[in-house]
Amino acid sequence: MNYNGAAEKQNNLRRVIAVFVAVALSFTMLFSTIYIVKEQHHECHGAECPICHNIARCERFLNQISTGIIHLAISVVAVMIVSIILPKGNENISHPTLVSFKVRLDN
Repeated sequence: MNYNGAAEKQNNLRRVIAVFVAVALSFTMLFSTIYIVKEQHHECHGAECPICHNIARCERFLNQISTGIIHLAISVVAVMIVSIILPKGNENISHPTLVSFKVRLDN
């Protein structure tokens, strides 16, 4: 097997991208909240107010992200509970193969 570090570089790139996305998402959530708080008592220009539209966009974004985070947290807790409940004795189960049955595969 020829290993030249390509897999390690790909894993490092994935980590960097994941960290970048997490930081970008955190900043977006923070600045959306700050914008909503800052512009809450703005001088509204009626039904076509651009600030009201931006506030609505920020609220939709925060609602979508918070719903996703809640589902993620529920999934993580469910996986943790299942991993604790399941017995650990099934880790070394070997599956039958042709080699384990000592089958000769010559013509």
